[in-house]
Amino acid sequence: MSKIQKGIKKIFLVLCFACFAYAENTAPNLVNIMLNFEKEMSLIQEAFLKNSQTLVEVRQRRLKNLSDQLREIPTSFYLDKKTHKFQNLIDLRIMRIDEELEAMGKALKRKDMDFAFQNYLNILNECNSCHILFRR
Repeated sequence: MSKIQKGIKKIFLVLCFACFAYAENTAPNLVNIMLNFEKEMSLIQEAFLKNSQTLVEVRQRRLKNLSDQLREIPTSFYLDKKTHKFQNLIDLRIMRIDEELEAMGKALKRKDMDFAFQNYLNILNECNSCHILFRR
């Protein structure tokens, strides 16, 4: 085997290792992100019920952070053969969740709790719509 072939083989092995390491680290992150997203959605609902703008603002920032983390994971990573056909729809849902979180932040700055609550309901709808696609 020539030096070039050995070099190519080493590069290939390093790339394979990097892919496996990425997959190992990403899978638990997706589960944690989703679990934390569910928890924060529940807590923001409680904050709305208490009519506590301060708590809603804290939860909105946490949800925004989780949404940013979710966007970093390519949707193709967690789709199987059955759900791969929905990749564009899922990407759209994630984008809409992020837009609603941005709009909610602006509404909270204006102290418009009614509009912020409508944003919350829209986020909840997008989450549910995405989960329905995974159950098909």
